[in-house]
Amino acid sequence: MRKILFTLTAIVISFVAYAQYDIIDDYVKKLKFQDDVSIEQMAKLITDKSKTEADKVRANFRWIATNIVYDVNYLITGKIPDSSPKEVVKSKKAVCQGYSNLFKALNEAVGIQTFFVNGYIKESGFSFENNFDKINHSWNIALINDKWYHFDVTWASGLINDKNEYIQRVNDKYLFADPYFFVTEHLPADPMFQLLPCPIMPNEFLKRNKEVLRIAKHKKECFSFRDTLNEYLKFDTVQRLIKTVNRQLRFNASNYVYPVLQLNKIGYYYTKDINDKSINIKTRYENANHAYKHYKLAYDLLKNTSNYELKPIKEIVKTNLESTKNFIENNKLAIRSKNIQLN
Repeated sequence: MRKILFTLTAIVISFVAYAQYDIIDDYVKKLKFQDDVSIEQMAKLITDKSKTEADKVRANFRWIATNIVYDVNYLITGKIPDSSPKEVVKSKKAVCQGYSNLFKALNEAVGIQTFFVNGYIKESGFSFENNFDKINHSWNIALINDKWYHFDVTWASGLINDKNEYIQRVNDKYLFADPYFFVTEHLPADPMFQLLPCPIMPNEFLKRNKEVLRIAKHKKECFSFRDTLNEYLKFDTVQRLIKTVNRQLRFNASNYVYPVLQLNKIGYYYTKDINDKSINIKTRYENANHAYKHYKLAYDLLKNTSNYELKPIKEIVKTNLESTKNFIENNKLAIRSKNIQLN
């Protein structure tokens, strides 16, 4: 009798949940917005019928998947369109960066912690030698009721056929996706974002999906992604970038392009106020040394590359490195003459 009651209760709960999903899905499908609407206004209206955090995330996910189409022009030109949330809403089209940015923005507007995740997918001709040096996809993770989940709104919205035509086919396969399933098709550049007790390595990811799933499920626990994420949340923007770069380079040294961009950004954060004399010289000098360390690492990663596509990045990093070095040299005497103790 208890078993029957339990089964009936489970059926009723499932029925109620699916009924709520239908209400949310039907509601968001009909929602249209003017170009000048704010992300906050959008999120409030999209989640108006949502009762829980999970409902809110589903509403945001389904609205994007239903109303934003894939920008197939990118497949022709190779040029990534403006992927800011406002531009995606205005143009009604995006590539993966745009889908992920908008999903993050809508979630955070209703208080849902969400991260933008970069990484790798197995495109046609994918191989370790040719593809792990370049990130080729982005998606999200979000924290709902103290549990992290994977989301890929791009893949949930539809597909591209053999003629490079977009076909809308909204599905829930990549909504609250299981991490063991998700890692068979998505490999984050930062292993923390796998949400697994022991990350899949790049060479393991190359195997067939069923084999990747088997490997992932049979690995012994070697990493606490929850503790790492909890610590990560405590850091400011710069410290998050530093931690991310370190993990990415340890995980896959082949991909140094994205870490270089992040290292350059770290350098910028430390030097953006370097000439502001209202800030004491000790702080500016120490920040310059922090920046120099990260610019130097970025330049060292790039200095032996012969890839012509990276030449502009290399020149930018070199210029930033030299200007920071000049600031340090020009102010070294002032620091010594004032007997300033550096940290």
